[in-house]
Amino acid sequence: MRGFPISTSRTSRARGLVLVTDEDFERLSALRGAPPKVVWLCLHNARNAEVLAVLEAACESISRFVADETSALLVLGEHE
Repeated sequence: MRGFPISTSRTSRARGLVLVTDEDFERLSALRGAPPKVVWLCLHNARNAEVLAVLEAACESISRFVADETSALLVLGEHE
């Protein structure tokens, strides 16, 4: 995937969506846009159960984000 330094799975690249915890993707998404669409989990030292709870609570938001052709970044969690 050109422009994104961290390799992602083939499935993510094929669907144009990547789930990340690294803030560098926020900057790259702002500079280069989609694809891929970036879902940034801004959770610090979160347990798996906490990550799952955030994703389940944001299910509708994620669906709208994926469907919105103009959006490139969705931030979930404790972004300051």
